Amino acid sequence: MNTLALIRRRHRRHDRRGATLVLIAVMSTTLVSLGALVINWSYIELTNTQLRSASDAAAKAAAVTLSQAQSEADARQAARTVASQYRIGGLTLNLSDDDIEFGNGQPNGTGGYAFTAGEQPLNCARVVARCGPNSATASVPVLFANLLPDDAFNLSKEAIAGRFDHDVCVVVDRSASMAWDLTGTDFSYPEEYNNDSTLQNYFRPPHPTGSRWAKLIEALEVFRDVVDRRDLNAKIGLVSYSSDYTFGFYQSSKATRDQLLDANNNLFVDAAYAISQEPIIGDTNIAAGINNGRAVLLRSEGRMTANRTMILLSDGRKTEGGNPVTRAAVAAESRITVHTISFGDGADQDAMEQIAQAAGGNHYHAATAAELDAAFEQIARELPAVLIH
Repeated sequence: MNTLALIRRRHRRHDRRGATLVLIAVMSTTLVSLGALVINWSYIELTNTQLRSASDAAAKAAAVTLSQAQSEADARQAARTVASQYRIGGLTLNLSDDDIEFGNGQPNGTGGYAFTAGEQPLNCARVVARCGPNSATASVPVLFANLLPDDAFNLSKEAIAGRFDHDVCVVVDRSASMAWDLTGTDFSYPEEYNNDSTLQNYFRPPHPTGSRWAKLIEALEVFRDVVDRRDLNAKIGLVSYSSDYTFGFYQSSKATRDQLLDANNNLFVDAAYAISQEPIIGDTNIAAGINNGRAVLLRSEGRMTANRTMILLSDGRKTEGGNPVTRAAVAAESRITVHTISFGDGADQDAMEQIAQAAGGNHYHAATAAELDAAFEQIARELPAVLIH
């Protein structure tokens, strides 16, 4: 091989080496950029997950604190405190007041809940956790700022959490017929009292086991037990009604607030038992019972976070007082749901159903003590109890 050919061959070899080096350099740069892009994409996903966890935890803290403290300011502070314990891309998560709002959540029919800001009861907290301009937390810096067009990215996650609290007032018929037995016959008392006169039986306390009032106490115990087992965070009160009536030493009031709302759910049952220690006399003023039940639910013991529920029971018909359907509609304007129970064959089922319809509730008829237990149990089981989020 001559000298010229050898030189040319060496030049071609050097050209190939140079082209390979250029290709390697280009590919290396591309691979590094692609690797940086993949790493940053993974990093963004990680920070998204962190932000989701933080927003969920902050919303739950706000909802629980709102229920416990009945204070939006305390609930916002609880959300901020929990959020600050999270690091988003190395940054402490901060929330402004505008990032935290309260409202009402109701089932939307598709398995979720529709949130309406500011609507009572305030059973939900919504937290919008943000990292970026015009937010309490800055944009999150990328890992390889010199290899990507942007040196930071913005994030936003929304979480809604809440729980249903319950303020419940049980409004019960305290008229003289509640001392009768369950045969459905007027002025028929439990067998143990058969040898005594009607007048004697009228002015004696109701029979401790065989009277309608005794069966009512048993049903109230069923209601209490279901509420306690379900951990409904309920406050329960008791109102009883009959009529203004006086006969010698005996008298009754058209309605009494026997137990105000209290988280100790034994108290309203104890109050019903205390009533049974004296004669129960008088007629039936259902409207007075509804009015007093509404008043109990609207007292200071009531909570802005709670669903308000009235359970109205009667074993007879209205004999005095205003229109109970109209009074139920007034209760509904105070966002009180009224469920009604007609007890026994003498109860006015049509009227009790109309009362329930006027206040968005359900009507139950109980012909027997077992059915009365079942009605109270069903109402307790249907009170919402889930933590929604």
